[in-house]
Amino acid sequence: LKRGDLVSMNRLLKLLPTTMYKSIALLSLLTGSASAVGCYPTWTGQSTLNKGSKVSATITTTTKNSAGDDVTTTVKKNFECISGDGVNSVTTHCPNYDPKNAAQQAAAWKVIDANCNGAAPAPATPAPTTSPTHPKWAGAGCPDDWVSGGDYEPGELAAVDGVTYRCSTVQAVNLWCGNSLYKPGDSLYWESAWTLLGSCDGTIAP
Repeated sequence: LKRGDLVSMNRLLKLLPTTMYKSIALLSLLTGSASAVGCYPTWTGQSTLNKGSKVSATITTTTKNSAGDDVTTTVKKNFECISGDGVNSVTTHCPNYDPKNAAQQAAAWKVIDANCNGAAPAPATPAPTTSPTHPKWAGAGCPDDWVSGGDYEPGELAAVDGVTYRCSTVQAVNLWCGNSLYKPGDSLYWESAWTLLGSCDGTIAP
């Protein structure tokens, strides 16, 4: 071989890896790599969907090849809902917007996996929450259970789930004590009408 031929071969060998890597990267972009997570449950208009919910849908695309013939490809993708506040179902479009529809997908979904296979594992079940414990109150036994709609005198006692509460002694505020919006220990405004005294067991002797 001539010296010029060797130089040309060396240049060719240096170019081959770069060309090869670019080809592999391009092939990956065209075909998509399957998600390691698997496919989330198929979208069926589930009423529980809200922002952050994940589903899958099979997308069918038709294009034309160089000969002008139609070529149809089908791929299953994972989507995440981006519509709503994540809490109230009335704020989201995801139960009604089908990710297979391009316009509806753009309005309510984002693609998180361009190609998925198999089933995604079920989300971990959160540990059950436990009610807080309170020190025993000074009295003996539990007063009568709180009753929604009941008439409570200022300072009257009531129990909810083994915890004793005292209705406000402020005149007229006691009128709130039987309102469900002020249910002791289990409502947004309960501390405006009740005071937590502590846990109890048994009953108060007559």
